[in-house]
Amino acid sequence: SASAGTVSGLNRVRAASTSLGGSLASLFKGIIGITVAMAAWRTLKGAVLVFVEFEQAIADLSAITGAVGEDLQFLSDSARELAKVSRFTAREVAEAFKLVASAQPSLLKSGAALREVTAATLLLAGAVGADLSDAAKILGTSMNQFGASSNQAGKFVDILAASVRYGSATMLELGESLKYVGALADKVGISFVQTNALLQILAGGGL
Repeated sequence: SASAGTVSGLNRVRAASTSLGGSLASLFKGIIGITVAMAAWRTLKGAVLVFVEFEQAIADLSAITGAVGEDLQFLSDSARELAKVSRFTAREVAEAFKLVASAQPSLLKSGAALREVTAATLLLAGAVGADLSDAAKILGTSMNQFGASSNQAGKFVDILAASVRYGSATMLELGESLKYVGALADKVGISFVQTNALLQILAGGGL
């Protein structure tokens, strides 16, 4: 009858829909599975790349500083530890070690001293938004000019950060000025604090 034919037709439509729905569900599951797998691969690939870059930075650090064995392991561990308490990655911290060592070769004699000044450099760069290379150069030059030891690095960072924060001269302008007057100021008995204050006064007047 027509009624029986209609019911049969509807049943076939339902069966086809169910089959299509199952096929689409399987397809979606497959797509999701592939997407998750690709995301996991990208994450793994990124992690491997980060590891390789860090190991290369440590190898470069060894070549520059001459550190090997336990000394190199100390710097490697220090890079990871400092990365956890700063906005920089372990690779960037390892690069900072190199920059600081270049600015203050005397620090090559002590891994602990190199770590201390590098930590101060990271703090300075983060405080004033400077590049690590600029922070390392300015801090290193200033400490060299005023004959400061590694345990005074924090004090120099505080002075530089306050000088930039409250003065007119930027970090780069201050660093350029200190390059010319720092050693002379120390020679005539003008402290690092006083030197910064005088330079900022001059900067405020457009000099």
